[in-house]
Amino acid sequence: MTEQLAAATDNTHPDSTHPFANDHEFRRGLVGYLGAVADALGVGLESCTIDSNLPATAYLALEWPQRGPSVDLAMLWDERCGWAAATEGRTIEDFTVLGYLGGATLPEPRVVAQFVAAVRGGDSAVLQAEPSITWPVLSRPKLTELLSEYQQPM
Repeated sequence: MTEQLAAATDNTHPDSTHPFANDHEFRRGLVGYLGAVADALGVGLESCTIDSNLPATAYLALEWPQRGPSVDLAMLWDERCGWAAATEGRTIEDFTVLGYLGGATLPEPRVVAQFVAAVRGGDSAVLQAEPSITWPVLSRPKLTELLSEYQQPM
């Protein structure tokens, strides 16, 4: 029983052949969820990139005109830590994390939009310095279940 629980909650396995690494249902749900978050933020899904391998990650590009024309706000999501706000550097891989939303790994899209509005408004009190990772990390099947309400046909 303990081995089954450990296997069900292991989202850190680096091997892309792991049973849940390329789960179609998970990806459909994640695409739908990111689409809902993007919609809540007033941008399209074309502003997002997704990597559904383990651990799954996503990137959502936003403009941040208050910080200047060359500063963009990036929203980063990962299946262990949830959402983080970051500024982009010169390359797409060069981010400075401002802080984490904390709480649920998959907060409602409106909660993410409120977080972004607070960050854009300069409210640093909403930024958690460290991600609030809960253990055990949600299993891929549990995340897939939570994402099922957002599933889109692919």
